[in-house]
Amino acid sequence: MFHFFPFKVSASEYETIRTADLSNKKRLTRKNVISLILVSENIKGMCGLMSVKIVINTPVYRRTNITSMYYFYMKQELVPQLKMFGFDVDVLVSGDRFDYLTFEPFESENFVFVECENNLGLKKNRMLKEALARDADIVALIDSDDFVHANTLQKLVDLVRINLFWASIENFAFFDTDMRTFCEFKGYASSHSLFRNGMGSCRVFSRLLIEQLGDKPFKEDVNKSMDASIKAKLSYLAIPYRHRLLTQDAYLPIGLKSSENIWPLSAYKTIMLDASDPKVVWLSPKYLQF
Repeated sequence: MFHFFPFKVSASEYETIRTADLSNKKRLTRKNVISLILVSENIKGMCGLMSVKIVINTPVYRRTNITSMYYFYMKQELVPQLKMFGFDVDVLVSGDRFDYLTFEPFESENFVFVECENNLGLKKNRMLKEALARDADIVALIDSDDFVHANTLQKLVDLVRINLFWASIENFAFFDTDMRTFCEFKGYASSHSLFRNGMGSCRVFSRLLIEQLGDKPFKEDVNKSMDASIKAKLSYLAIPYRHRLLTQDAYLPIGLKSSENIWPLSAYKTIMLDASDPKVVWLSPKYLQF
């Protein structure tokens, strides 16, 4: 039995999943992959996992004050909490030599810099390859201006335990660094191309999925719109959204928004949140001091 799965999977069944050809758009269904029978009584109860390794992948580019605060948060809060949950955790950060200057004071055996030119797709692809080399069971894609609660990441991992491939979160909080205010984005509207696809940051992939996606799952000829870049390949998996999308959570991920963001706050339809709202009060104000 493969230790990552919450139920028994034979070697032949595993190979059927692992070698599924997404590049030819073959949709995986419950007819040809036993592991996607999501309503089976055999997998409703979650089993505990032994020594699961999470690798967090974060691309960076300049914004030294924000990235430094992100590194502090990862080192002081998220990584220790995930280890308390029983996970083995590595953090990969990818940027150029200038970005490394900010990262260097935080560098350690499990906090690793992957040097790369300023090409967002290339950074993401290189980190995925490095995560596999570091024996990742789970890869969490988190942007350098986003703070994620350990409980939220745990819930996303639980979704992947069930569907075997990927999960994301729908709702997100934003902090306007200029106005010093919070707001909530409740997910993409039904008319949007990313409806029920979840946010790109705080997305979680299994090793199983990454092995199927090949060397370049993200486009390397663009420096934004990574969600659209990966959406087509993820859509080949016949996973109902309710089995891969975290739609409500007590602790919303908090993204920092300023004039430097590729996607400004105005690009999202949001509602205001009070700073005392439990959805955002979980993050210590010290991480919002710039």
